Order: sequence, then C-alpha cells, then structure tokens
Amino acid sequence: MFSGEIAVWSGNTISKKLPAHTARCNSLHFSNGQMISGGNDGAVHIWTAASGALTKVKSFDLKDPKIRSMKPMATSVWGKGDLTLVGTRGGEIIEFGAAGAPAVLMRAHFDGELWGLAVHPTRPEVFTFGRDGLLGVWDLATRKQSKYAKLDTPGDVVAFSNAGDLLVMGMINGSFIVLDNMLKPVTKRSDRRGKAIQCIKFSPDDAVCAVGAHDMQICTYDVKTKFKPLKRMKGCSSTIEHMDFTADSAHIMVQSKAYEVLFYNVASGAMEGSGASNLKDAAWDSWTCTVGWPTEGIWQGAMDGSDVNALARSPDETCMATADDFGFVNLFSWPAPVKNASFNKNGGHSSHVTNVAFSKNTAGQKYLVSTGGEDKCIFQWKYNMDG
Repeated sequence: MFSGEIAVWSGNTISKKLPAHTARCNSLHFSNGQMISGGNDGAVHIWTAASGALTKVKSFDLKDPKIRSMKPMATSVWGKGDLTLVGTRGGEIIEFGAAGAPAVLMRAHFDGELWGLAVHPTRPEVFTFGRDGLLGVWDLATRKQSKYAKLDTPGDVVAFSNAGDLLVMGMINGSFIVLDNMLKPVTKRSDRRGKAIQCIKFSPDDAVCAVGAHDMQICTYDVKTKFKPLKRMKGCSSTIEHMDFTADSAHIMVQSKAYEVLFYNVASGAMEGSGASNLKDAAWDSWTCTVGWPTEGIWQGAMDGSDVNALARSPDETCMATADDFGFVNLFSWPAPVKNASFNKNGGHSSHVTNVAFSKNTAGQKYLVSTGGEDKCIFQWKYNMDG
C-alpha cells in the first residue's frame, strides 16, 4: 500500500492492516510459508505466516553503503530458501544469502533515456552514458558490467579517440569531460552556453576532436593541447546530429536535425559549398549520417527523417545498422543506394532504439550493440553477412 502497510484480506474485504514499511510497499513474494516485502523506504523484510498472523523474522537494508545503490528502493522481490533477490529503482539486482551479506549481481541504467554508446577501439568493451548520469563499462566476452561511475551531470554522448586512450562524455548542460584510459579526468570544457552536446567525433589521426551541440555549431579542439579550442563551424539551421571525417582527417560531413548535410574544411573551419560534389569519391573514416547516397535504401515506405535515430557502418564496410523509432535494429548491406532496399529487421527493445555501434577487435566475432531509449536496455547482437 502507499502508506507502507500490508493489508490482510478475509474473502473480499480487508480484515486488518499491518505496519510494514515507512514508505510505499511495492512488492510482495510468497514462498514456503514465508512472505518477502520491499518498499520505497529501502527496507526488505522477511515474514512468517502462522495462525493468520505475520511475524517479521529478518530485514535487509538497501541503504547499506556496501551496496551503493543509485536509488535504494525495492521494486521487486523474490526468495527461495535462504536466498533473497531484490530489484531496485536504481537499476540494481541484489542477492542476499544466508549470512545476509549483499552481493550486487547487476547495475543498469535506471532513469531518463539512454543514448550514449561507444565501443572501445582496441578492447572488447562497450561504454554507455545516460541521462541518469551513469557511465557503464560492459565486457562483450562475458556480457557483464565490469566498471561503472556516477556523474553529477547527465548526458547523451560518449566517444573514444581512435587510439582508445581518451574518452569524451558530452553533457546536457553543454559541457564535456575528457577521461584517460584509466577513467581519470584529463580536462573539462564548458563553452557551449548551456546547449546540450549532441555528438562527438575524433579525426582519424586523433589530432582534432569535433563536438556538435544544440547551438547548431561544431566546435573543434586540439587534442594534443588538452582540447584547446580551434574552430567554430557555423551554418547549420538546426541541432547537429551526426558527423563523419574523411579518412585523411581534412574534411568533416555534418547532418543536422533539419536533414541538411553540410561539409567543412577542418583546418580552416570554413563551410565547403561544393563539398557534396568535390568529396563524392572521398574515403570516409566512418559513416553515421542517415542522409546520403549510400543510405538511400534505409528509408522504407512512408518513413520520415525522424524515424531513424542512428546509423553505423561496419568496420569492414560490408553492412550498416540502423536504430529506429519502432523498436527495431535493422541490418542492411553497405552501400544501399536504392530506396526500399532489402534488410534484416530485429526486435527486442520495448520502445525507440537510440543508438547502434559495431564491435572492434573482438577475436573474429562480429557484434553489434544497440541501446534503447525508454527501456534503457543494452543489446548485444551477433551478425553474419555471409548469407
């Protein structure tokens, strides 16, 4: 009950109310003559039932500093014998054994939407960063979280340098933080006037980091001088959504929320009005823009530009994946220049899919990782383009 009480029923009427929790009671589980209750007060109680009465015999505290719960509220409980499992509002699954010592089996994203996704370029790891401020590190081999950190400011973007020695996180307050490969702070910048960071990309030579934001501009930074500002690229009429560098690090392609695709010279910061024609045969280090000749085929039927949230080209350039608003992760051949191209559609997410990224350096295994917005789930897919 919202009061924290447990109601005892006799037939179809409440015969008594027992004080159990100091805040709302969210979950009950019955097993072998025992009942487990969990509430918003962070308490988990085990009760015995005899002669119509409930007697509390054991309690666990989710506010225990050893647990380090992001939100110590019990939302789900289960038990069998001496084992008790608790799901929390903070995204944890906690196991209590016979001795009562807590073991955190899993930590997950727990609040807001999840958009930030990056694969490590040299290790089989995936990093996620969400609007709950949680940075998660996930091992692709064990499919478990290996590290985590809680930041004070939430964000939607996380990106690696190509060497894997720097990690940049973009915040919704317009700042970004740079960490080294031990997750130690390197620098922080706050020069976007409070406009949320939307995308971050390193040049192939790791000399320049480009940061796009809701201020409709791309700012470039000198990586070697701890991200000293270089150029401010203007001209987009809406939020910067996707960016890609040419393989020689000389040019950058930018797509805005208005579905315009613009090209800039990295050294000068100037817009290249003839970039589409001058760079039509250029080699691109990555391709995440959803609009372009190679991606024409991702647009199916009556889809509009807002239906595809993210796109990634595989490292071997044989395929690409898209994340759509309908909860699907879609796999296409690369390139797909013909509208309504054939593709493989994969479900699982319960709401819009926000991001996709292909694995790198994973011992010959080909993996694709996707993130869900509202479900805050991280899916690991294995793919094969051989048929």
